[in-house]
Amino acid sequence: AWPVSSPSAARGAMADRVRKLMEEMVPEIDEYRRRGLYSEPELRALVKRRERFELLCHGRMAQRVDFVSYAQHELRLHALHKLRKRRLGVKKRTQADTARVRRIHFILERACRKWKGDKSLWATWADVCEKTRSHSRLQRVLARALQLHPREPALWIRAAAWEWEQRGSATNARALLQRGLRLLGDESGELWAAYFQFELSFRLTLLRRRGALGLASSKVAGPSTEGGEGTEEAEAPNGGSTEEGLDAIARIAFTAALDAAPADAAPPAVATAATAAASAPALFAARSAAIGARLLRLAAAQPKASSLTRAIAEELRERHAGTPAAALALATYALDAELARARRKVLNERKRDEKVQRREGEGSNAARADDDDDEDEEVTRGGRMADGDDDGDDEEEGGAPAPHRGL
Repeated sequence: AWPVSSPSAARGAMADRVRKLMEEMVPEIDEYRRRGLYSEPELRALVKRRERFELLCHGRMAQRVDFVSYAQHELRLHALHKLRKRRLGVKKRTQADTARVRRIHFILERACRKWKGDKSLWATWADVCEKTRSHSRLQRVLARALQLHPREPALWIRAAAWEWEQRGSATNARALLQRGLRLLGDESGELWAAYFQFELSFRLTLLRRRGALGLASSKVAGPSTEGGEGTEEAEAPNGGSTEEGLDAIARIAFTAALDAAPADAAPPAVATAATAAASAPALFAARSAAIGARLLRLAAAQPKASSLTRAIAEELRERHAGTPAAALALATYALDAELARARRKVLNERKRDEKVQRREGEGSNAARADDDDDEDEEVTRGGRMADGDDDGDDEEEGGAPAPHRGL
């Protein structure tokens, strides 16, 4: 006969697993006690609370909120531990720090393994990886989440943003976005907007890099104008425009977005009207114009992109001049560019003021330290002069030098 597992046996196995996990925490607790970071009542309360969370997470009726609450508790403990280490002057990363961060990831890994289809859990785990600076684990988390949820645009956008902004890898970011567009190109306008924004950011980075290396004229990365930006146009050493080659990829992305016309690009009212009119070309044109207007606004808000913005606006005017969304974007993109320029000017002035205040603060601190040193030197010099006068008086009165006071 096959053995039948009783409820008591299941509870015993669960208690054994919990006891094993609690025993693995002993070195961490001993380190807390040895360093004096927590008192004995705090350590007892910490052990009891962890045991209670482990019992909830290992139970048959475990819920998502139990794992999330457990992870939030460990994150609060992590923040408290950092504060107490700073207060005690402990700078070295200890074994307890590594064990604590590893436990947080272990909790969320069990939750994501139990509820693979919950996208919010994967997003929470990715947020925790960023908060704890676990970059290699974040890469694995995003890769696993994309395997399970390949039709989620937010995951593709987040993975590409991390590759470009944190690791500086344009190749990986472009590959991720293009792979997502192959799956969701006709559905997600957000993915097209993210891809176009990435190409604009990559273009601006290359322009600034060429200016820093002296590969272009001084107009590209020369002195800032009143608005805090460089000159819009740049001339290459051979007389051609440096921006022409860099604009090509962004224009290709813009044309591809117009041709794709993603389903969520058009507003619901426009889509409903086109569907009621039973006109598929009208619906496609509305979607294409909507995504084109959105990308035009993104280009207008980008620095050093006046020529690219004009080229994109001309293409949008040729293809969808009579569409309300395109007409509105074409009429207001110059205003959007002015507003973005004014916003960058204000931000640059604020950064400049903060830098000046920081330098003034550092200069005042250095001057104060010099004054203190001068005062100490004057006091020391005055003491030496007083000692010399006393010795001279003793020598004149007694005819011989006075013996040392310590002898």
